[in-house]
Amino acid sequence: MIIHEENGVIYYVGFDEPEDDDLDLILQWKTLPVVSLLYDGPRDLKDAVEKVLNEKGVLVGWGDVFYVKLRTGYDMFNVKVRYKNNVLQSFGKVEDFDEEFGKMVSFFFPDNVVPSEGYVVKIADEQIEISKIPNVIKPVTFDFEQKLYAVTILGQKFLVEEGFHKFLGQVVYVESDMDISPTNFFPDAEMVYKASKGFYIYKDQKLYTPDGKIINTQEPFDITSDGRILQKRYTLKVEGSTFSSTLIGKIKDFLLFASGVIAPIDLSWTMRISGPVVEWCAVGDKLFVLDLSSYLRIIDLKTRKILLENHLPFAWAVATDGNYLYVGLEEKILKLTLEGTIVEEIAGKNFGVWKNGLEIFDESIQVVRSGDVFAILQNGKTKIYADTIHFFEDVKKIRFFEWGIVVVCSNGCWVVNR
Repeated sequence: MIIHEENGVIYYVGFDEPEDDDLDLILQWKTLPVVSLLYDGPRDLKDAVEKVLNEKGVLVGWGDVFYVKLRTGYDMFNVKVRYKNNVLQSFGKVEDFDEEFGKMVSFFFPDNVVPSEGYVVKIADEQIEISKIPNVIKPVTFDFEQKLYAVTILGQKFLVEEGFHKFLGQVVYVESDMDISPTNFFPDAEMVYKASKGFYIYKDQKLYTPDGKIINTQEPFDITSDGRILQKRYTLKVEGSTFSSTLIGKIKDFLLFASGVIAPIDLSWTMRISGPVVEWCAVGDKLFVLDLSSYLRIIDLKTRKILLENHLPFAWAVATDGNYLYVGLEEKILKLTLEGTIVEEIAGKNFGVWKNGLEIFDESIQVVRSGDVFAILQNGKTKIYADTIHFFEDVKKIRFFEWGIVVVCSNGCWVVNR
């Protein structure tokens, strides 16, 4: 692609060198003055300032400083313009700003004649189309086509542009066709659990069940589909030793403890699979565990067999998108098959994995991983990558469950389906 640029202004874009008529048009545009715009005013009016300058035949690039100081309030504006040794000032109603500012620009540049044609570069789906069109205010205009996506909410379909939208009380980022399921909010709840009968609400050391019962209990770790309460700590008997361990995960009918032990929900047996757990994830009946000694192990929960044991010194994270396994190792990320074979090494110091694959972040970002979903935590705000991207503020903590994610805020809990 050929780009003709001078003093910060693009005069020509084409796939071929400019022909004679293109050169004539470029010369016409080059007769117009070029200024360096120094703007001091409301951000939402900067585009209007540049548009008026262009309409009056003044191009914004690198040239003499054109200083604009603009203040607005109570539907009024006050604007001061300084160019070279001249200063103009005006005020009036905001609705008249374009006209009044245009008069000021014409005072400084009274004889400009805007060429009758220019170039438009249309960009859509990574395809570029360049054409010459009349009635333009800049030599080259870039037109980025805004794509529409179908969003289905409670059976109704809406067409929306890519970007942030608020549905059912929650902000999501739309970048593809998607179904938006209700994001439930539970006021004053301290935690929310889900079982086959519905939601269980925990607050004030009481658990409120879907059928109206109230159970006095400490905050549970989880609740099984049939309503069994799982506590946060258990006393385990493993290989002749008895000790207390914290429950950190539930995978179908199995429990994973921080000490590196797995057991069925009824604790009828136990099996040590690793040292203290750093991170873990699961796909189907396969459990992937990274322990404190940097051992990655793959366990078949049904057969209770360790399928792979791989020592990866300085490994710090593990996650999966269901197709591949990702392991953080020093300043890189290993991409492995679900059988543990390394297929790629990717540069990166921090990451998360969700339905769209791997996302890499700076090491200063706090990322909480949970298999094929993750969250970014920053200053009480949370960005969750799950069925789509969700945003929450005033966040105290988050909990990942097999069925979804609970975001605990100061006034209650949000529930995001997984």
